[in-house]
Amino acid sequence: MISHIPCQVEHILKFLNQYQCKFILDCTAGEGGHSIAIANLVGKSGKVIAIEVDPFYFQKLEKNTRDFSNITCVNASYIEIRHVLGNVGINRVDAILFDFGLSSYHLEGSGRGFSFKKDEILDMRFNPSEGEPLYIKLQKLTDRDMELLLKKFGEVKFAKTLAKNLFASKSKIKYTSDLVDIARKSIPHRFLNSELPKIFQAFRIFTNNEYTNMVIGLKEAIHVLSRSGILITLSYHSIEDRLCKSIKNVKGMKMITKKPINPDEKETLENPRCRSSKLRVFEKEEIDEESLNDWYKFNLNLFPSSLLSR
Repeated sequence: MISHIPCQVEHILKFLNQYQCKFILDCTAGEGGHSIAIANLVGKSGKVIAIEVDPFYFQKLEKNTRDFSNITCVNASYIEIRHVLGNVGINRVDAILFDFGLSSYHLEGSGRGFSFKKDEILDMRFNPSEGEPLYIKLQKLTDRDMELLLKKFGEVKFAKTLAKNLFASKSKIKYTSDLVDIARKSIPHRFLNSELPKIFQAFRIFTNNEYTNMVIGLKEAIHVLSRSGILITLSYHSIEDRLCKSIKNVKGMKMITKKPINPDEKETLENPRCRSSKLRVFEKEEIDEESLNDWYKFNLNLFPSSLLSR
């Protein structure tokens, strides 16, 4: 049973059908919502490779897709695209989908501190077997590091004050309630509700090295995409969308959607989490490798190295 309703499914299927895509890579499969819809579209003559990095969420993906012979599930990160495809005997795909949104499962059921509305341990890792939880990472940050990541990854107001107070109390921070309490003392009440989601977003991006992984994943995707294949991205905040939009600067990646596609009113009412989603589509032509490498280096250098693992 799928509890997370995927966004903009009809728009995605429209482009896949228009470009007659048969071999599709879903890089952020989650519970399988998009993958199942795509598998139904391509039928037995097509193939969907569904990648999910979270080992617990992956179990849900396998269970939900077990009746689909045209879906192959892989527990891996999308930065390993080429390795994943090599293991299933595929060199090129017709379409690649990235949905960079946070799932209902992570917010409501993972118990890892993704939501400021729940009192949980401040872990925030998508894969609990890799890296360190946020509350441990915080011990290694300076107040300047905290200020930078709040500004760069969350565009948080009052970042300097919040960072100063977080740094002073970092040894006492272990649960989401600890982080929320410090935010309450640092941010005027009238701004708190709008800033808390951005604070948690910033620390989640930092904990999972999301920005670097996005840059690497998109570059890898361009490599394995067939000529005339399409790259589809779903972003939910300005940092993600700026990166996705910048793909147009790679020579040989043609922007199909001149403006991002937003969900229609009906979908927004039925699935409010899709409200901020922006869909972009690019077609691969002849790629200029130098241009792709320049794009890669430029985007990695947008943020201080202290906030990124490369």
